Amino acid sequence: MRTNDILCIGGINIDWATISPENYYPVDSFSFVFTPAVGGVIYNVASNLTDLEHDIHLISAVGDDPHHEMILKALHEKKIARQNILTRKGEQTASIVFMIGNNGELLHHIERTQIYERFTPYDLKPLQAEMEASKTWIIDTDLSADTLSYIAHRVPETSKLFGVISTPEKADRIVSILAHFEGLFLNLDELNCLTKCTINTKAEILAASDWLREQGITYVFITLGPDGVCVNTPEYKGIMPALTADVQDTQGAGDAFASTVIDAFTRGNYSMVDIVSRGLAASSLAVEVKKRTNGMLSHALINERMQNI
Repeated sequence: MRTNDILCIGGINIDWATISPENYYPVDSFSFVFTPAVGGVIYNVASNLTDLEHDIHLISAVGDDPHHEMILKALHEKKIARQNILTRKGEQTASIVFMIGNNGELLHHIERTQIYERFTPYDLKPLQAEMEASKTWIIDTDLSADTLSYIAHRVPETSKLFGVISTPEKADRIVSILAHFEGLFLNLDELNCLTKCTINTKAEILAASDWLREQGITYVFITLGPDGVCVNTPEYKGIMPALTADVQDTQGAGDAFASTVIDAFTRGNYSMVDIVSRGLAASSLAVEVKKRTNGMLSHALINERMQNI
């Protein structure tokens, strides 16, 4: 049985990923094979939530180049409605090139995401009534600061807004709207950019999570890679360790965590420790899959992995 739909607004792009023969960048004199796949934070989150039995109301933008057909096909296969994927004539679909080390860690990325800078409140105004029907809203920071602010100020009082920071460079786009978030997901690099501080130790991370709570965010989740996740909520505060995993590719782990945590929130029958544990289980599943993680999450797999906690 599928639940009430979740509204997702943000970036969808074509990811071009390649594996480096070494765990550093740059690498000279080596022939790389770049494999394309549909990605982007909000696409990954929406795809995972579809696998977790939610209906998704997705809003994004693509160009009118051949790559947009790949995205529309992927959405069709995931059974995610495509009617609010706006096609921009004469523009290029967003693309990101990833170089991944043979240990699964991201070494370097180059992005072309200018199409989202021209995704404006004007595009969203005709969709306002549809948007307000969703009780859970999720946005990522691929959108401009003005568009993010427009969305945040129009979330109904009966709905909850969750934010996922897409890259460190785009973290400061949400500074003015932090108080509007029910929950926020970010990693350590993004935390440093958001706070404009150098944060490294566990004590500093916990202090920064307190600062985010003081801005009005109820639920703060700072993912720390192999060190787990910093959680700061009314019910629980602390750093929960990651699960042991056979790491193949760390890309998408944070999106899997956020998706699973939001899924658990919407169901309303989990303690905070259980919610975070489910997110950590999903992350450990995600890093064991090369390339994209879409299509591999399920409640059954998460429940099975939870046995390791």
